[in-house]
Amino acid sequence: LSEEKEQLQAKVTTASKLKAYNVSLKAYTAKSQETIKSRRVKAIKTTFTLSENDLTPAGPINIYARISLPDGRVLALGKGDAYRFLHEDNQLQYTIKETVNYENKAKSVSLSWELRDGDAAVAGEYHVQLFTDDTFLGEASMKLN
Repeated sequence: LSEEKEQLQAKVTTASKLKAYNVSLKAYTAKSQETIKSRRVKAIKTTFTLSENDLTPAGPINIYARISLPDGRVLALGKGDAYRFLHEDNQLQYTIKETVNYENKAKSVSLSWELRDGDAAVAGEYHVQLFTDDTFLGEASMKLN
């Protein structure tokens, strides 16, 4: 009986995890126009929809976006622990952190990274990975010329 209870609890835990769908990663100019030309990029934006899930507790949820450059480095405001989160016993650096109010319904989320003065995008493939405090949500990529 206790083994059945553990198996049922594992199924409920798995079913209660959030997922993201329609994940996209796009680059924008200073005039908020979509672009694939690296020299025109002023912002990188990821958009996605959090899935509807009645088993996930409603309330504030931290969303972490890790945007990686073609060379694999992660864009971040700094290198300290203030810009890291814990995922599966690993400290990961994040690009953007935002807290959203989840109400068990599908929710559209948009996160943007503005290039700082003096920074420039480079040609190549960029990736975004999305996480909450306890789960991997999804990922997407884009290529800049």
